[in-house]
Amino acid sequence: MDRDEGRGGRQDAGAGRDAYTAGRDLHVHQAAPGFSVQAREIHGGVHYGAPAAARGGVGRDAARALRVLLLMADPGAALGAGLSAELREVRRSLERRRTREIALTVHTAARRGDLVDLIAEARPDVLHFAGRGSAGALLFETGDGAPAPVTLPVLATLLERTVGRLECVLLNASHGGARAGDLLGVADTVIGPADRLGAEPAVSFVRGFYTGLATARTVREAFGLGTAQMELDGHDSGVMRCT
Repeated sequence: MDRDEGRGGRQDAGAGRDAYTAGRDLHVHQAAPGFSVQAREIHGGVHYGAPAAARGGVGRDAARALRVLLLMADPGAALGAGLSAELREVRRSLERRRTREIALTVHTAARRGDLVDLIAEARPDVLHFAGRGSAGALLFETGDGAPAPVTLPVLATLLERTVGRLECVLLNASHGGARAGDLLGVADTVIGPADRLGAEPAVSFVRGFYTGLATARTVREAFGLGTAQMELDGHDSGVMRCT
């Protein structure tokens, strides 16, 4: 199923409560049962991994964690099964591997009008969007849950004025990589599909990609792990682009 076509509908009210709260910001308080992970709340998010100072020079900067901002939007519905599965895989990949400290901040039902506040507060090194996309635009939400498109040139201007330059922008939405050049002025690497992207291959990609980030690979090496995971799971990795 394409992630722009329903993505599994609404989730049961009792399912996945530790993973997300539909329509609200995510605040993770502890690791999932069965995992051993050092985690602490920070700015509405959670840290994964051993403190950077204890690892010497491992990672991008021994003085602080790699900051990841995950923005999710599914206008007109509660967070669908495909997006909630993507969020679970991000968390699991970070919980299982602790070579690099990563500060993850997640906002579900991300609103267009809140983007300045969310990005300025998080100041991410990696921006990850998960949701619906088209060639040249991402769909966020209005206050009443209606679709609110944001073009990539507008997003680029926002990132330049709030962050300056990022290590990576991951647009895990259909056609997210079709106009990657619009963001190369504000990001070292832009990742996304050149065409339509189904929910299952999207989940497979983030599983491998975040395994790479958590084990201190470069962004391009993490991309390679993401596409390898897609192939292992029987999906066509050729749709993904790393620019």
